[in-house]
Amino acid sequence: SLLGGGGALGGGTLGSGGALGGAGGADPMASMQSAMLEFVTAHEVAHQWWHGLVGSDARAHPWVDESLAQFSAVQYVRERHGPSRAREEAERQVAANYHMMRLSGGADGAVDRPVAAFGGELAYAGLVYGKGPFFYERARARMGNGPFFRALRGYVSANRFRTAGPTDLRDRLARGRPPIARLARRWLDEAHGDADLGRPSPARLLQGFLGPGVDLPPELDGLLQGLGGMLGSDTAGSPGGTGSGADLQQALRALQGL
Repeated sequence: SLLGGGGALGGGTLGSGGALGGAGGADPMASMQSAMLEFVTAHEVAHQWWHGLVGSDARAHPWVDESLAQFSAVQYVRERHGPSRAREEAERQVAANYHMMRLSGGADGAVDRPVAAFGGELAYAGLVYGKGPFFYERARARMGNGPFFRALRGYVSANRFRTAGPTDLRDRLARGRPPIARLARRWLDEAHGDADLGRPSPARLLQGFLGPGVDLPPELDGLLQGLGGMLGSDTAGSPGGTGSGADLQQALRALQGL
């Protein structure tokens, strides 16, 4: 699924986050869960095309079908709910995987690699589900809908009920378009995630889950920024750990009391 192969970000809860909607308002947790269910369903349906209709080697190049299924789910949201909602879900359901990986100390890196080369579920989710789909989104924006989707249909026609090569689609998109070839290298082979997706923070992650209509109380925002400092995430991806276990427990008790 979009959330790291079965819901790496979807299995827990946000504690007392449901109270953040305010008295008389809609429950942001219920809205979040509904949006996740709809997005995950769209992602899994997209697998009927990738890698159902068009096969790929999911062990050696897992990004080929998973990142494309993620992108396809965002397209579904755009068609059904409009571009604003699509941007919201791209942050909440896609980029959040990358931000969670970085906040946990994981390093950015190449998206196109074998499953065994990721070294763990968070890295796999962060890069394959969280970073890779944005190559397609940026390529679509750069090429325009017409050329982009014609190339995608050509990819399907050429590989229907076959196993596509690992670079078939990126090569087709980049054919005669050097800027798209450079875009593919940047997103799939290099490490520019923090620059391209924004440096992660706990406050941004929580705000992305709850959606733009829910304002974080100032005290919660400040607390989350403090937690981010204790996690010690940086652009190199190395965990810092500047806070003690007692400090973290105190911060979590304060968070539960809001």
